[in-house]
Amino acid sequence: MSIVVKIIGSSPGIIPIDDGLSFEDVCIQCCRDLEISPASRNLFALRNETSKLYVNPSDLLKDGDDSYELRLRFWPSLANLSKIGTKALNYFYRQVYEEFVEGKITAFNNKTNQSVALGLAVTAMYCHMKDYGVKMNDVLTNYKKFVPKMVRRNSNLKYSTESLKTRLNQVVQNPPGETWFFKQAFLKTIAQTATDYSVEKYPVKVEEGEELIEFDLIVQPMGSEHPGVKMQSVKKKIVSCCYSTYFS
Repeated sequence: MSIVVKIIGSSPGIIPIDDGLSFEDVCIQCCRDLEISPASRNLFALRNETSKLYVNPSDLLKDGDDSYELRLRFWPSLANLSKIGTKALNYFYRQVYEEFVEGKITAFNNKTNQSVALGLAVTAMYCHMKDYGVKMNDVLTNYKKFVPKMVRRNSNLKYSTESLKTRLNQVVQNPPGETWFFKQAFLKTIAQTATDYSVEKYPVKVEEGEELIEFDLIVQPMGSEHPGVKMQSVKKKIVSCCYSTYFS
């Protein structure tokens, strides 16, 4: 008996189910295998690939469990991301980069963020060149692997490819720092532009009189206006759980 854990940028891990083995144990083992430092392991958690909800780390594994994904769940301080270590930073970058390219970070579907999105694509191209020893012409030929589909659709294709070539050539000719610097810049730009990206929603029911009202419990640590924990009903009324102020 075993469960499958998706490791971003690598082959899935097959974890045998032993008596008394918890999800936290699995998370720690995966981090050890990736050589992520003990201090940074606390930032990671397992997310159910079907429900897209994070599991309770103290729950024990059992036969028939779904597959899971190892993710950096708790965003570290953006002031100096390098403190989490190279292995954790690379994993974090890969996690966010893949969702950026797949179009899962919806802030970049907005035409007003097209220039920022192309800048992120240039950053990803340069990181790929440095990480894998790839030439500039090769990443430009495969630019679709770095630019979200919606961004390509919203932009003038000829303008976009020429812009990518010009901007990437400028970076290659005069790089402002090492690869880790670019990865930090990529993550910081995502955090500043897509403040809803790290939102987690959990279905809950609240007793009101004799009724059970369905809510979404929303964890939004990077919200631009009201960061924190909130509840949202079907009527879309937001109730802040962290402050005494209510807003709609």
